[in-house]
Amino acid sequence: MIKYQTREHIDLDIENPWPGLHEFNEQDADYFNGRVEETAALARLIRNETLTVLFGRSGLGKTSLLRAGLFPKLRQQHLLPVYIRLDYSMDSGPLIEQVRRRFIEELENGHVDHQDFSDGETLWEYLHQPERELWSSTNELLTPIFIFDQFEEIFTLGAAKPEAVKQFRADLSDLIENRIPGSLVESLEQSGSSLDFRIQHYKMLLSFREDYLPDIENWRNEISAVMRNRMRLMPMNGRQAYNAVFKTGKNLVNEEVSRNIVRFVAAAQED
Repeated sequence: MIKYQTREHIDLDIENPWPGLHEFNEQDADYFNGRVEETAALARLIRNETLTVLFGRSGLGKTSLLRAGLFPKLRQQHLLPVYIRLDYSMDSGPLIEQVRRRFIEELENGHVDHQDFSDGETLWEYLHQPERELWSSTNELLTPIFIFDQFEEIFTLGAAKPEAVKQFRADLSDLIENRIPGSLVESLEQSGSSLDFRIQHYKMLLSFREDYLPDIENWRNEISAVMRNRMRLMPMNGRQAYNAVFKTGKNLVNEEVSRNIVRFVAAAQED
């Protein structure tokens, strides 16, 4: 089983609009406030490049920003979010295979009109088939975006599986840099494949704690794209924090109480 959900979902409503210590999910979008500018900025970055990098201190809400802020906006732009949190347990299988399975799950769960993978077909091959198009239930052409959350775990939990991480690093770089995987070169030449090596109808996003930024930058020889198209998530300012309290809980707290909550939290963080 792929562990891509970080918590069991807690249903939010106007009487219970905050998830506590958990993150907001996509279905919580109506209760997620305070990160409008960051959501828009991240969506712009995604439009510009194949790879987008998001980093920030622990506890700033990167997962909530992705799932409750970004995902609805991506869907409006006909992008298909594929949320991935890699599983590094010993029986979890190749990491790139987890990505392929999550992609298939998202296609099926989202009722996306698509062609199935052929037997033995890799994710790279599937994404480079010129006739493989993804259509939404409302007849919109979709572009998948593979979103790797808490990607710093590749350096922590992944340390126990160095060979698996090494292979995944190569697999990921082939996708991002649009290189033909070495394992496919000979077979593709012999088969006279119809794959279009120029197309790249997919995107990726890596999200991780900022103290792991140097580790990610060490990948720049294989994945030069990690050095550009990046966003650092900063703590909320006073206005954003007020919106996160008052707009979300306006049925429970008035403006004055909301401001007092923001002041109290800000003072506590300074101590």
